[in-house]
Amino acid sequence: MEPIAVFPSQDKLHTLSTDATQKAANDLDETDETKPSSLTKLRQLLDTSLSTPDTKASLHLPDPDILTSDIFLTKFLRARNFDAEQAHRLILNYYTFQANHPFLFTDHNAVTLSPVFDAGIFAVLPNRDRQGRVVVLFFPGRHRLCEIPFDHMLRACVYVLERAVRSAETQVNGIVLLEDFDGFTLKQALGLKARDLKNLVTLAQDCFPVRLTAIHMVKQPKFITLIMSIIRPFLAADVRRKIIMHGTDFRSLHHEFEPSTLPFEFGGTTGPVDIQSSKQMLLDEQ
Repeated sequence: MEPIAVFPSQDKLHTLSTDATQKAANDLDETDETKPSSLTKLRQLLDTSLSTPDTKASLHLPDPDILTSDIFLTKFLRARNFDAEQAHRLILNYYTFQANHPFLFTDHNAVTLSPVFDAGIFAVLPNRDRQGRVVVLFFPGRHRLCEIPFDHMLRACVYVLERAVRSAETQVNGIVLLEDFDGFTLKQALGLKARDLKNLVTLAQDCFPVRLTAIHMVKQPKFITLIMSIIRPFLAADVRRKIIMHGTDFRSLHHEFEPSTLPFEFGGTTGPVDIQSSKQMLLDEQ
């Protein structure tokens, strides 16, 4: 069987593989029987919320008709295990966050995003992992705040997530984040603002239709506890459980990822991360 692309072509965006269809039924309670009723309930909840003009206006919906789209609504239902009430809350959170932080959701183009991708701060592996997840790489040690402001970095993060979750396959299988802290200094840590870290956590945890299944950290410095102490109050218990710190011992990481699928930075055998190939994949639609 042909592997599912990390970013499928337009004609395959909304198609689920046999494995993903089974996973959706087993893990998300998404079946031909449950899906229509969940969509109906979600539409009813949205109709009630948006019946108030002030609420509708505050969300700054780019296209109110999008809330009638099965494809759009299903994306949020999958992110919340087909719980219509939680999906409804997620949609409101998503547009409220977008209204409060419009910069992060605009100017998603090669000109504005290239500096972040050229610096190698974010990358994606060219293939999904054996669980069908998209593997996103994050290198905080490469982020120089004096060159790339935090909100520019976060805008690129939003773009990567938006790009990934257009695929139904990713909506079901999720995303896994691998973080390499090589070169991350105490000065960089002290330059981070609690407000910015809170926005990052709020976005990924409460406001975005993504199934973030795990966060693996390698080569994290001892002072990572400083950052964790800042963001821990904002982290839900289930998110805290998804954070796994490996240090410089990659054996535990390789229990989940075959070294033959990982780049050198994560103890793999595929060579260093190909920053330009990743950038091309991410910006292919631009």
